[in-house]
Amino acid sequence: MMLPQFRVKAETTENLSVGAACFVPDLVWGGDFRDTVDRTVGSLNISFNPIGRSTQLYGAFLQDEVTLIPDHLKITLGSKLEHNYFSGFAVQPNVRLLWEIGPKYTVWSAISIAGRLLARPRSMFKDCHGICCGSQEKPAV
Repeated sequence: MMLPQFRVKAETTENLSVGAACFVPDLVWGGDFRDTVDRTVGSLNISFNPIGRSTQLYGAFLQDEVTLIPDHLKITLGSKLEHNYFSGFAVQPNVRLLWEIGPKYTVWSAISIAGRLLARPRSMFKDCHGICCGSQEKPAV
């Protein structure tokens, strides 16, 4: 049984605009940090080892929005570099295209690669009947 988690999250964003002409960058950058503390209670059949854990996730991002055709077409290029306790560093790039057809209509498209965020990996899940689900280190001989 998973008991309540305690989370602390901090995030900041900064915008840096330079000029108003075509092909002028509109930079947005920022970062975040999250600390999560959890505790589990095992049963006769299933438990986690360790029963409690504090994990951190932190990252930084940078994106640039460029106007290709004023009031009609914009492209946004960006990436986030994130680190979490379980899987290490991950780069998460993205590209977005926005087309303003008229005052009431907008069409957009995006291509992104997201990092996978695990909570408790399978290597920490133990079956108390002698079967281990996930990876298990072999004892040294």
